[in-house]
Amino acid sequence: MTEEQSTWLTAFADELGKRVKNFKDGDDIRQEQVLNVLWQIKKYIERYPNPRDAAKAMRYTGRINHGRDEAIERGEGVRRNRYVGQFPTRLNDDGEEVVIDLVDRSAIDPATQAADRDECLRAVDQLPPVVAAGVALTAVFGFDQGEAAKQIGVGRTYLSRMTKKSERKMCDGQHDAA
Repeated sequence: MTEEQSTWLTAFADELGKRVKNFKDGDDIRQEQVLNVLWQIKKYIERYPNPRDAAKAMRYTGRINHGRDEAIERGEGVRRNRYVGQFPTRLNDDGEEVVIDLVDRSAIDPATQAADRDECLRAVDQLPPVVAAGVALTAVFGFDQGEAAKQIGVGRTYLSRMTKKSERKMCDGQHDAA
């Protein structure tokens, strides 16, 4: 790190410290943001030549990100809508209570697995071939929509439109029975 970068980072840390000192966990917020800036210091110096402007911009996002990180650690999820309760317990052969941290009921019951697989196949059979290939490439193989479209031989916007059209058609079909 150059001397200029070091000076900028020190000024940024001091200014951010002043701005978040009244927040709950202000020191933690400051530390996390300084580490984030340190990883990409050139980018931040180019974007914010004045460290005060960077501190002003990162004050709010630092507080939000810290709150999200804390919620994740507590098991509430990023949006604080999921609460992880106590893990389920079972009795072993000796009658002792054993905590089970993950229970995958579909892996235990082969009939449920077969029914889920058949339902997925029926849903994919209703999709146009382009959409089915796009869903397979994005959901199963991890490609983004642009890469999937290239492999299929269509444009990304066409694949996106067709996927959305199929999604609307399937949602409309669900409401017909009511």
